[in-house]
Amino acid sequence: MPIYEYQCKDCQHTFEQLVFQNDHSPVCCPRCNSEKVTRLMSASSIFSSTSGLGHCAAPAGGGFS
Repeated sequence: MPIYEYQCKDCQHTFEQLVFQNDHSPVCCPRCNSEKVTRLMSASSIFSSTSGLGHCAAPAGGGFS
């Protein structure tokens, strides 16, 4: 279930939306309710901006191997 970043073409509002795999309903802008949105390219959430590049932001023992 990825979180995508979108920008509304009508009001230019930028927002994030959790998208479920089998959900095919249109994404609407939460500010103006327009369906004219564009999915943006965004940075991965694995790296934290405060931890420095190359350090995983997940806590130790978080189930990753």
